[in-house]
Amino acid sequence: MIGFFTLGFFLFLMILRAPIGLSMGAAALVGLMLVDYPLQMIPAQVVSAVQATELLAVPFFILVGNIANAGGLTTRIFDFAATLVGHWRGGLAHVNVLASMIFAGMSGAGVADIAGLGIIEMKAMTDRGYEKAYSAAITISSAVIGPIIPPSIPMVIYAIIADASVGRVLLAGALPGVVIGILLMIMTRILVGIGWAQLPTEPRAPLREVGRTFAIGFWALLTPLVLLSGFVMGVVTPSEAGVLASVYAIIVGFIYRTLTIRKLIDALKGSLIPISQIMFLIAMAGAMRWLIAAERVPITIGEWVLAISAGKPYVFLLMINAFYLIMGCFMHGLSTLIITLPIFLPLLETFQIDPVHFGVITVFNAMIGMCTPPVGMGLFIITSVTDVRYDEVTRKIYPLVGALLLALLIVTYVPAISLWLPNLLMGK
Repeated sequence: MIGFFTLGFFLFLMILRAPIGLSMGAAALVGLMLVDYPLQMIPAQVVSAVQATELLAVPFFILVGNIANAGGLTTRIFDFAATLVGHWRGGLAHVNVLASMIFAGMSGAGVADIAGLGIIEMKAMTDRGYEKAYSAAITISSAVIGPIIPPSIPMVIYAIIADASVGRVLLAGALPGVVIGILLMIMTRILVGIGWAQLPTEPRAPLREVGRTFAIGFWALLTPLVLLSGFVMGVVTPSEAGVLASVYAIIVGFIYRTLTIRKLIDALKGSLIPISQIMFLIAMAGAMRWLIAAERVPITIGEWVLAISAGKPYVFLLMINAFYLIMGCFMHGLSTLIITLPIFLPLLETFQIDPVHFGVITVFNAMIGMCTPPVGMGLFIITSVTDVRYDEVTRKIYPLVGALLLALLIVTYVPAISLWLPNLLMGK
């Protein structure tokens, strides 16, 4: 009973708009006091939650994205993507998606995509007369790809919580990320065709221009390969791959002469806040997770889920999707994952669901929350860095959210899309 009270108290604090990390810590403290557990369990669980060596990948994945933005690597990626698909009907909206897919191989955070590459994409689109609201909507929607295609910070955290192979979980997001990108492009083409979005078409770039932008951006485009190849081949761990990619991005930035010592220092400083926020969330969630588990909340909820789903995996997955989509409208996606995964993970064996596949489903669900009102983080970021109004963006984003939901259903009920690549490269 105390476990459910703890969850209720946490949600109450969230309604009052208390910071998420502090809400989790306060709920855990109150719950421990009510059942007379020793209070030293809080520091013990807080320290234990952040001791996993795999978490070292998180700061370096963030750092790679910030260095790429500071060193102008994102601009070169966008220019190359523009020569490839800018002439398609929908123009730079397609470029926006393709550039996000490439940049996803550098940064494991959707927020980094919006705040870095997203600003470049928005400026390029509005300067060429593209509709501002749709430009913002496609920028937010394409940023969902960032935490799906490896590297991915949420995927790393999922792997740690699920005690799964970090490498396999990261690779599992590659093909789903491509599916998301393709469906967003198809939806853009449909919306342009019916007049929903006013997007001019760019002139086709000559082959020489494609080659020129590829040559200029070659070393930047190589960054995702540097980051992924090491741990795919088993030479380095994902954390070590993050270190190598960070060093590589610094070297490339200096080679291009677009990265200065001042910009590098700013990128390092800019990485501290998101790193500390994520680690604080994980630490506070550690104490709350321990209390919930000690009070047998996962077992009780598991029994309810089994009864409602009648033991059918497809019903269970549908319930999981509905749950995370609803939660994504009101809570930060990463926080939702950290709190709820220990409740659902024990059920996977009963339903014979692969934990790696389940990781892609839950992370994808959580990232869609960036796009959904009323508290989608992506909506607030884009309206804070541009002059687009919140209500204008939300009107234009609904069809794109529909494309994301279609991608979610495909990824959910076709496990091979997630499992084929990790099985191929790392074995079953």
